[in-house]
Amino acid sequence: MGAIAQTVTMGWNSYGTPRPSVFYQAKDASQVSTYTPEVGDVLTVTIAGTANQDISNFQVALVDDEPPSYWTELAGFKALGPVTAGTPFSFEVDLDVTATGNPKLVFDGKNATLASTGTEVFIDVSGVSTSAGLGGGTSITLTLTEYSVSVFKPVPGATVLTDNGAGDGTKQATFTKLDATPIVAVDDIVRVTLKGVSDVDITELQVLLVDESADASTAYWTELSAYTDADPADITAGVEFDITIDVTVLLAPVGTSTKNQNIVLMAKTTSSLIQLSLTEFTAAIVDPTDPGDPTDIFIVDNSIASITVISANGVVLQTINSIEELGAGVHFIQIEYTNGDIETKKIVK
Repeated sequence: MGAIAQTVTMGWNSYGTPRPSVFYQAKDASQVSTYTPEVGDVLTVTIAGTANQDISNFQVALVDDEPPSYWTELAGFKALGPVTAGTPFSFEVDLDVTATGNPKLVFDGKNATLASTGTEVFIDVSGVSTSAGLGGGTSITLTLTEYSVSVFKPVPGATVLTDNGAGDGTKQATFTKLDATPIVAVDDIVRVTLKGVSDVDITELQVLLVDESADASTAYWTELSAYTDADPADITAGVEFDITIDVTVLLAPVGTSTKNQNIVLMAKTTSSLIQLSLTEFTAAIVDPTDPGDPTDIFIVDNSIASITVISANGVVLQTINSIEELGAGVHFIQIEYTNGDIETKKIVK
């Protein structure tokens, strides 16, 4: 699907939340009109141009809004970046297809100032209408000098890591590998096992445990662990790897619905994406001191002796007994284990 210059109008999104809505949205099928989505496909969306209004929370997804679906995300939203009115922008992002349907690209963004020029009408159950100072009657125009979509079809059964927007070659994918029960708790050890082959060289591999629950009160993305490095971190294309990573849970899940304890794989490569042909990919809560654990895995004593809160430049602020004592915000902590190891981590609550 080739590049084309065109104008896309993002109209006021009356379904946006919280109310009153300050979101704008455009649904466009021009670049995917001949595409039939298949689970596992990766769509790379490239757009460049200008907008006539500022846009924050600018993002794109692939959806099916045809009956009887009316709204099914075929590839979930990915962030593009902020846009300043009249200033050229250029974005490229990968969308991971997880469902089939009738595809349209959705561009979605926020402009609270623009929305305040309209009026939104509410009708209550008694039929009485009221109005609020935000709403329709306005739109955002994207004048695109480049607009294209390319489709990548991975090797059957491959686990695909796509660009995470960091701009440093980091690729990422999220997987539900832990059952809903038991729910992880602070100080639990989650053992992640990866065996297989990569199609490209990898210079860094990390595992992270996150909460992506839709009902999470604090955020859709909450980091429950630190970014934990694999050992070895380097993987050579075509060479079989066998890696076990023990991840320490630092924060209990904040949501209760599905996706409250997901495994995130992050890796760096100079290639556009990573395909892992995995023969094993598991995650389980383990007791590293339990002699019943597999004997071929190196067991580390992860018992915590003390936790110290430090400043960004290393000044000791306080000693705590548990991560749960920390309030909301960004914290730097130093953990001393009973085996003498000392680890410094950044915690976001």
